[in-house]
Amino acid sequence: MLNRHCIVIPTDRECALPIREFYDEALYAKEKLDLDCCLVVIDTSDDESRSKNWQVINELRKKKEVKIYYFNPADLDAYIDKIITHPRLVNDRDKLSSLLNPEGCSYGAAANRTFLIAASIGSEYLHRRDSDTIPQKINSGRVFPIAQEYRFLGKTVNEIKQKVDIIEYSSPLDSVPVFLVGAGYIGEWSTELKELYDYSPELFYGHFCLTMPDKEKEYVINWVNRHYFEENPKPFTSDKTELVARNGLDIGNHALYRIFHELPVVPAKDVVGADYFHRQILLTLNLPSVYTNRHLVHFHTKERTTLEWFVKHQLRIVKYLAYRPYMHEFFRNIYKNKEKVFDNAGSFNNPIIAESVFKASEIDNNHSRDLILRQSQLMKKVKIEKYQVLYKAIIEQKEPILEELKNDIKDFAFLIYKWKDIIYAAKEIDVDNV
Repeated sequence: MLNRHCIVIPTDRECALPIREFYDEALYAKEKLDLDCCLVVIDTSDDESRSKNWQVINELRKKKEVKIYYFNPADLDAYIDKIITHPRLVNDRDKLSSLLNPEGCSYGAAANRTFLIAASIGSEYLHRRDSDTIPQKINSGRVFPIAQEYRFLGKTVNEIKQKVDIIEYSSPLDSVPVFLVGAGYIGEWSTELKELYDYSPELFYGHFCLTMPDKEKEYVINWVNRHYFEENPKPFTSDKTELVARNGLDIGNHALYRIFHELPVVPAKDVVGADYFHRQILLTLNLPSVYTNRHLVHFHTKERTTLEWFVKHQLRIVKYLAYRPYMHEFFRNIYKNKEKVFDNAGSFNNPIIAESVFKASEIDNNHSRDLILRQSQLMKKVKIEKYQVLYKAIIEQKEPILEELKNDIKDFAFLIYKWKDIIYAAKEIDVDNV
């Protein structure tokens, strides 16, 4: 069963087209790659959107080609309750419920639920697809990422060296498995970034300087130029794979091997980037990833055009900026303990990682406060009405964000410490009977 692959779509919107497209990817994996592959849709959208998604799921299930697991909010409540009432966890039931299944927006909790469901299904291979993406089309076919992901996931560096096109990785740990394979997006820039660049390139670069507070301005400008102008992902023509230990892939188009059985991602609410923890810890420990060019097409959904969405999303970015100093500190702690954090058998030491994260909660929040204030001043300089609304919202939310951060970090440490017991409980659940 552990050789099973699952393609997972977490969604809070209507996404009939992506469901159909990624169903076809699962069918492709089954028929062309000879993989045991299923589709998982975790749907926390509103009633109307959920009804449309369910209609598509029902239609596809009738084909009886690919196993589909569908979870609505009631299903999730029942599923999480089965986990947290396990004898190993019941004493922490209320706290775990708030971290695994919180009300509101938590990208990290959404990702963690996909990990748990994959474990319940019996899968060590998880392929994440976001609900505002679809595969590229080429000639009469589609460019499915799983066609490259499955070739490298779980294989050692020694096994894949001759199979990749470019090697930008060097480490004595050539016998450890590849935990992460992924690619990026093609399509339009995020609307707000394009708008900011068109208004003022200086403010655009200034924003990215705040997202990388530990880097010199020249480094940030060069990084942005490479990422957005020079090396922006190109439409697919033929496969190109790179063995790397660096940033690059988007979490909405990546696949994991087993690491999600060992470690969760940050469950904090109302912050972007919380689901990138696996990528970051692999970089910190100089563990290999494979980057492919099977990018997904990213499209903008209608809610992105509203003022409400703009302000909420930008506040999540602000919280991410404030979170960065804590993140820098706990990865610094993890790096200092790297010999104890990960062993050559491919296992992570959760108590030491949890302690490294918890210690980061003890730093003062002056740096985070400064980053919030600098971002608010940057937004104030954009003389467009919605940015003035945002500026006021940042000032109003500054103290609540700062208060939340330390608790968020402590909660993450707690979840890391408990995670292997949580996965143990998940593996005992029959998801067909949730």
